[in-house]
Amino acid sequence: MQIHHTITNKENQVFKIIYNDVDDDMTFAGKKIESVRAYCFYQDKLVIVHESAGHWGIPGGGIDEGESAENGIIREVIEEANMKIVKMRSVGMHETIRPSGVSAFHARVVCLVEPIADFQEDPAGEVTEIKLIDPKEFIPLCDSQWGEMADRMLERALQFKEEMKLG
Repeated sequence: MQIHHTITNKENQVFKIIYNDVDDDMTFAGKKIESVRAYCFYQDKLVIVHESAGHWGIPGGGIDEGESAENGIIREVIEEANMKIVKMRSVGMHETIRPSGVSAFHARVVCLVEPIADFQEDPAGEVTEIKLIDPKEFIPLCDSQWGEMADRMLERALQFKEEMKLG
C-alpha cells in the first residue's frame, strides 16, 4: 500500500511524505536509509520512549555512517530502551521530500524484545523515560501528524507481531 501525506514543521516548511508497505528488506536495497524506528513489543505491550524533545514515540534514530539499517535499529533499541531484539521484521518505509527537493528514506520495523536490565539513561540524552503500554493507547498518546500513515504502520506492526510469535 502506498500513502501520500504532508507534514508541516515548526518553520512552516511543508514536507511531502510517500509511505510504502515493505514485505522484505530487499526493498531497502540501493536506498540510503537515514533513520529507523521500531515498534518493539515485550509480551503484548508496546515499548514507547519519552524523548527530551517532549513527546512520546517508538525507539529509533539516525543511522551512523557505514551502519546498516538493521544494525542501527539494534543499537537504537539497546540505547533507548535497554532491550535486546529477539525477532525483527520490516513494516514499511517512507520517503521524505524536503522543500529543497532532497529525499531522505526512513525505515520502520517491528521487533519482539526482552529487557537487558532496568532503563538507566540513554547515552545520547534523547530519551528520559520508557513505558510499556497497550498498543491501542499509542496513536492518541504520541505527537502524531502522521494520520493514516501512523494507523497503517501500527496495524502492520500488530499483525506481524502475532505472526512472529507463532513462527
